[in-house]
Formats: sequence, C-alpha cells, structure tokens
Amino acid sequence: RRVILADNETIQSDGIVDSEGEKAGKLLHQHNKRLKPKRQCVVYLKSPPEHEAAWNRAPSIVDTGSVDGYAIPPVAGTHLKMGWLPHAHADAPDSPRTAHPNEAEGMLAKLAPILKDAGQSEIITSHIGYYGMAPESRFVVEPLDTRERCWVKTGGSGNGFKFGPLLGDAMARRLAGIDHRSATDFTRWAAGLEETT
Repeated sequence: RRVILADNETIQSDGIVDSEGEKAGKLLHQHNKRLKPKRQCVVYLKSPPEHEAAWNRAPSIVDTGSVDGYAIPPVAGTHLKMGWLPHAHADAPDSPRTAHPNEAEGMLAKLAPILKDAGQSEIITSHIGYYGMAPESRFVVEPLDTRERCWVKTGGSGNGFKFGPLLGDAMARRLAGIDHRSATDFTRWAAGLEETT
C-alpha cells in the first residue's frame, strides 16, 4: 500500500488502485503481453452550414453500420468529432501524439460513405489517442497482492470513458469493505462475465 514516485516521494494509503490505460504494461510487466496499446486518429470537423443544425441536434453515434466509425456531435462549443475504428493500429504508447501528414484527410475519406457532403466538411484539427486493449475487450480488474490492498484496473479498450465512473465507484466500495464479493467474483463482474446483484 505504498507508492514511490519518480522524485522518491512516498505515498502511503489504505489501498491502491493502479488505473492506467495504454501504458499499464510498462509499469506492470506481468501485463505487458496481455494488454496491447492501440493508436487512433480522430478528426474534429466543421460540417457544411446546411448540416450544422442537424448535427447540433444529433445524438452520439456509436455504430454507423457498414463503415465501422463513430461520431460525437458538437456539444458546448466543441466541433463534430469522428473516428474510424479500423484506422486504429498497434503502436508504442510513447510514440509522438501527432497525426502523420494527410492522415486526417485519409480517415475522412474512409468516412465519406456515411457522412453527407464529406468533401465539404472542414477539418479543424486532429488528435492521436491511445487505448489499452485487453483480450476480448474486457476490463482487467484484479488484485496485485494476496491481501487485496493493491489492485489494477485497466484494459478499457476504448470504453473507459463510458464505464470509468461505474468501475471507479465499485472499486472504492470494494476497498472500503462495502462490497464483499470475492476477488474472483469482482474480477469476473468487471470483465462483464457476472450479473450485477
């Protein structure tokens, strides 16, 4: 239950949860072959004026059908965000987080079949993000010590933003002694292999 930081500062606590994404395998070497970092480019767009009102009312789109992409409409001053999942590929998580020349344009071209007037959309910017991919895209939540005071919570596989609050709350309840499930049952539940009771 002790963490030593890079500057040798020591932090002591009742419990530790190592909640990392794509770099979990670097810190926890036992997960190095199990968790794979995956790189993805996303683009932020200004849609043609005739489509702006529709995008401002649109829901998030997580399944675009024949093209494996997603879209998050403009919210509170943000731009339309789009990604194409097959574009993601394995890469070292310490690689530069800048898009390659023409990478955003190439991805937008792949999204053209599902994006009306794609050629008239303006690319505002692009970003590179990384995911910690776990086997079968199931979260890895398990104790690192026999007394269950130190846990790892990783392997969001691109879904951490949706399930992070739920898993964080469950992990806090587990460490506080409120959740009395066995470590095996808790791990299976976090991986989506057990029903919630």
